[in-house]
Amino acid sequence: MRKLHFFTLTLIVAACTSGSEPTSTQAPATSLPTTSLPASTTTSVATTTTPEVGGCGEGEPMTEDGEVGAGGTSGDAEQIGAITWETKPECEVFTIDFVTAQAAPATSAPTMSADFIRSSAVVRIYLDLEATSVTDQLVQSGLVDRVYVARRPDRSLFVDFHLVAPALARVSVAESPGQVLLELEPGGSELEGLAAFAQNVVVISPTTGPVEIPTEITGYSRNFEANTIARISQGGSVLDENFTTAADWVETWGEYSLTLDPAGTGDAQLFVGEQSAQDGSDRGVVIDIELP
Repeated sequence: MRKLHFFTLTLIVAACTSGSEPTSTQAPATSLPTTSLPASTTTSVATTTTPEVGGCGEGEPMTEDGEVGAGGTSGDAEQIGAITWETKPECEVFTIDFVTAQAAPATSAPTMSADFIRSSAVVRIYLDLEATSVTDQLVQSGLVDRVYVARRPDRSLFVDFHLVAPALARVSVAESPGQVLLELEPGGSELEGLAAFAQNVVVISPTTGPVEIPTEITGYSRNFEANTIARISQGGSVLDENFTTAADWVETWGEYSLTLDPAGTGDAQLFVGEQSAQDGSDRGVVIDIELP
């Protein structure tokens, strides 16, 4: 089993360095720097019909889209302590461990729910707690490329596992110690899209291709002072622009949501990120989209 090694970005220094031209990062990057459906209030693991047997063994049926688990209790877990993973050819298991206020291993997992967001190739686990010692981690296993921990506007957290290959997923909870387990098996239909990444911003939706009008832009960022800008341009002309403040930027990633209503049709470019504090240049990602 491998254990994540965590790191902290010096965000203000990063924000004050010289800017660079925005680049599209639809393909998984090879480096990584130092949110939306409501969390479930279920207090026991959801049950379905007959357990299935696959690469990850017996358990609830695995799925490729929608809800993939719920459970947990309002126990002694106060903070995400670690995320570890184990990989085998037929199965990958990711474990979220929790600690108490005294930094001891928690005996129970917090209330949680989980969704497979296939449109962005993300398995998201919502957690009813506010503290984390984990912010993000490059994984690059057979199925998962990277992991992010982000804060929602209500201060609760979620953990995103970004896939790079089709998979089936199942999420469950364990006690003594308290853990949340994500099991992944290769399989299912082809992924519909991939999130876009830059040093301080992740765009979950939209992904490359056709978009609806108005266009909702969602993701998380660690831009300076949590400022996040979204802009749709076409042929050098700005069709619409908006900005917001993300839910965090100091302790971990912060969720954001923006809506743009451009007047235009055909190929266009969506920029999401920030403007350099030094020279005002754009820093973030550019996604090729198609307006109806």
